[in-house]
Amino acid sequence: MTRFRSVLVAVVLAGCAGPAPIARPFIPASAAPASAFAVDDDAFFALPQTWRQKVDPAELLEQLVDFPGVRLRPDEEMPGDLEPVPMVASILREFVAPGKWPAHALSVEDGTLVATQPPALLSAFQSALRTLRDNRGRMIRTRVRLYELRADGLEEFENIPPVGGGLVGTFERNGLEKALREADAHGRYDAALHLTTFHGQKSHVMYLSQKSYVAGFAQAGAADPELAIATEGVVMEMRSIANGARTGEFLISFEVQLASPAEVVDVRLGSGVVQMPAQGYARLSGRCALRSDQGLLVVTRNPDRNADRPLLALSVALDWAE
Repeated sequence: MTRFRSVLVAVVLAGCAGPAPIARPFIPASAAPASAFAVDDDAFFALPQTWRQKVDPAELLEQLVDFPGVRLRPDEEMPGDLEPVPMVASILREFVAPGKWPAHALSVEDGTLVATQPPALLSAFQSALRTLRDNRGRMIRTRVRLYELRADGLEEFENIPPVGGGLVGTFERNGLEKALREADAHGRYDAALHLTTFHGQKSHVMYLSQKSYVAGFAQAGAADPELAIATEGVVMEMRSIANGARTGEFLISFEVQLASPAEVVDVRLGSGVVQMPAQGYARLSGRCALRSDQGLLVVTRNPDRNADRPLLALSVALDWAE
């Protein structure tokens, strides 16, 4: 009996002596700077005033052409081009107290901006105009990298705040990209996309592929098929400006569209087989302030439920192209 007990103790001790899994340290969030054009909620209780200013877009923006991303949903149309002064108004709406501009609060009348808002918001509005003017002609360099992650691919991150059905947070730039590269062993998107734009200009990056399918036939009984195209992948649209006079800080607005790989269903007709595509779509948008030593992490789900990598993550870094 004594000998049997000794064997049990030996077995237990041997198990305890084995290597224990080492928990990897959490990656803490890096607090994003405040927007230079933020307005306290209490300021909106003040009586509104009307402010007018004639605007020469050439004094504010070097390049007045936006490059929006393609729309991945077949029922969505590309946005139309804006005239120069309405484009300035759109940029100001985007970065000065976003969501606080009803239709009557900002208008364009014969090249004049007309804003009706409480004094604190009008002050932030004028500060943003000065920021556009002071940085006219400067170039911003944006680096975007896409990662496909498993559901546990973000377990090192301490916290990523939820935003509109996805996750968006700021982290120390180098640590963020190192962690994501290690998590994405699949490595499908190894190269970062570099984008250089004028200050305030909208542009986009995309990772897309296309698949053709037989959508129908030219006429009944004809053997001449009509082909259509299904687009799959990711489009990220961005616009960024300086965060006021703060050196090395930026404000960025973004929208991410995703379309899953198209799966086609064959439908047999008298004229032949036509195909009907089925896809999933996801969209995530937001705004953020970012220092040049920080990276923005945007995470959304892969709309293809059958994929073994259900998360898509994008890292974004900004700097002056000087």
